[in-house]
Amino acid sequence: MNLVVAKRDLESALKVVSHTVSMGGSDISSHYLFRQLSPKTLEVLSYNGRVFSSCPVVAAFEGDDGKSFTVEAKRVHWLLEAVPDDAVLKISHNGTGEVSVSTARGKNIFASLDPDLFPYWDENLKGSGKTATIASERLNAALTHAKSFIYGDDAKSPQLCVAEFRKGCLFSTDQMAVSIVKVDGMEESEIRIFGKDAAAVVAFLSTFKKGTSPVEKSEKSDEKAKPESEVVEIWESEKAMYLRRKDGAVFGEARSTNRFPDLTVDWASEDDHWVDLP
Repeated sequence: MNLVVAKRDLESALKVVSHTVSMGGSDISSHYLFRQLSPKTLEVLSYNGRVFSSCPVVAAFEGDDGKSFTVEAKRVHWLLEAVPDDAVLKISHNGTGEVSVSTARGKNIFASLDPDLFPYWDENLKGSGKTATIASERLNAALTHAKSFIYGDDAKSPQLCVAEFRKGCLFSTDQMAVSIVKVDGMEESEIRIFGKDAAAVVAFLSTFKKGTSPVEKSEKSDEKAKPESEVVEIWESEKAMYLRRKDGAVFGEARSTNRFPDLTVDWASEDDHWVDLP
């Protein structure tokens, strides 16, 4: 496979997949996998055991062999740091276990692992069902709050080391306090996020763009249109949950077998004590 890709486009994709790759070790979980998605689209994938992600990249291809290849993640980042922002990378893979990358500053040769060792999630994603479509900013805010209340010792109480949606509410606890965030639009979702993966989920949601969807003006208001964040689709199966961006980027997490305990909350109850502060 021979292809040409701009550094800026590749770096944009790495902002997604860099949060689900292992930066240590020598197995395929420490590599980015590259595969041709369409005649003009390259896809970059990564996984580290629990979480995984993929992101499309605009690229120009020569030839039609379409063979996938891998490159160690840290070496990809080192290469991009060494070339200017407007650099164009010419990548060639001939199936011999080596990948050559040429730029205006020279040529580099990298080792490539067998792409068949990569745990593709295509079929499981196809078999999953969509449970929610909401503004990414709202889900991001809910998770950002909840992840501060997730217990950290999975050897003692693994069922408390997750944040889980139940009937539109995101539950989490660190044994000292309980956090419950009600999110409209998440009533059908039951995603369960492992506490140690929450930061990676939030990082993926932070890559979503803010749109400019207009807000209808009221007859009695001169309120201007406010930016509305790009929506995220949530897909779920028995094995995993998937967050999908409109351009096809995907973040996934294997579903934890540890279920959050049942909690009953009476939203209509009144507080026993309250204080007004100026």
